Amino acid sequence: MRPFMNIKFQTRHWMCSLKPNPFVLFTVLCIFFFIEGCGYHVMGRGGRFPGGIASISVPFFINESGGGHDVSLLASELTSIVTPLFSKELANSGNVKVVSSGEAVLKGVIKGYTITPIAFTNKDVVKEYNLTLLVQLSIIKDNDSLWSGQLSDSEEFIASSNIDTFRSNERDALERSAVELAKIFKERVLEDF
Repeated sequence: MRPFMNIKFQTRHWMCSLKPNPFVLFTVLCIFFFIEGCGYHVMGRGGRFPGGIASISVPFFINESGGGHDVSLLASELTSIVTPLFSKELANSGNVKVVSSGEAVLKGVIKGYTITPIAFTNKDVVKEYNLTLLVQLSIIKDNDSLWSGQLSDSEEFIASSNIDTFRSNERDALERSAVELAKIFKERVLEDF
């Protein structure tokens, strides 16, 4: 029993005798300050909006997604769902203020909205859908395009024979897609400049 106690004491003594090496500490600090000085930052947190704009207005997006909505229950509501989510994401970013009349305008056009069955039961009944949202975005200031790009996102949702449940599941997937596109947009804009 006695030797076991000695080992424990020696291990504890060895742990207490560790002292930080000044060279290692200095090296770690130098690397940290070098990385900070090079402008590395968390995606979407650094940078500025193009043209140094501090405020932007976000009018309702235009829906040019066309047909192919035979399954969708929300096709007519796309702009009223997607636009406010983009506005909210931009407002929460802290990089730009979303106002009714800003220095620039974010113009959005919904180019595509499709719902495709991706999973079936053994009786060939649709079990799950894939929703794809395609949006063309432009930042316009004084009739000049400061940034332009096309973004797409896909989200899955569970099918249901109950229309209210189907609509709710589709709406949740659409909202997830719109928020994800808004985050991607913000990151692309801030990282491009």
